[in-house]
Amino acid sequence: MGKEKIKKLFLVGFGILFGLLTFIQDASAMYTGQALVDRAKAYLGISYKKGQPPEKSDGYGWVFTEWDRKSIDCSGLVDVAADLRRHYGCQYHLMGPLSTSIKWEDLEAGDLIIKYDHVRIFMEWEAKDTTKPVEKWKPKVIEATPLTVTDKKTYVISDLQNAGYTPRRLKPDEIKPTITVKGIKDGEVYNKPATVTFEATDNVYTRPI
Repeated sequence: MGKEKIKKLFLVGFGILFGLLTFIQDASAMYTGQALVDRAKAYLGISYKKGQPPEKSDGYGWVFTEWDRKSIDCSGLVDVAADLRRHYGCQYHLMGPLSTSIKWEDLEAGDLIIKYDHVRIFMEWEAKDTTKPVEKWKPKVIEATPLTVTDKKTYVISDLQNAGYTPRRLKPDEIKPTITVKGIKDGEVYNKPATVTFEATDNVYTRPI
């Protein structure tokens, strides 16, 4: 096979790969705000089970695997409502990079109220009296409790603070990944097989692909 033909085939193949990666990124845009709340409500009433939905490694990272949608845990509710690719737990090293810290008074629909072992989704204010300290305001949430998914819970901010909760907002997934190709140079023609590596960087992580 001629050198020029090999080069053209590589360019076509890379174009298909890049198009596929871009398509996957576009298709997996994260849901935030009221859209996240609305999606979470689809799971109202299902039972609680730790570790649901399950995930598995696909060789490049962790992804959701088959799930019967009959049970879910607190972080799993956030993950499926936001349409994330895997089960990110409540621990900071997992869900932390996906979100940013905000003030209690700035809570909006779809924001998270989180601590190391539990997460709740803010829906609206049950009581927000601006003449009183923020600590006395009452956010209404949707969450997976030890029994079921419910949207009937209301808490006082001071109680949440004392229990170790903090408010966070999911980062909008509006940045297409930057794909870096290593091992070849643009315009070069290669007589022998070359080792090519790809790395994708988005607004959350940098990872090989």
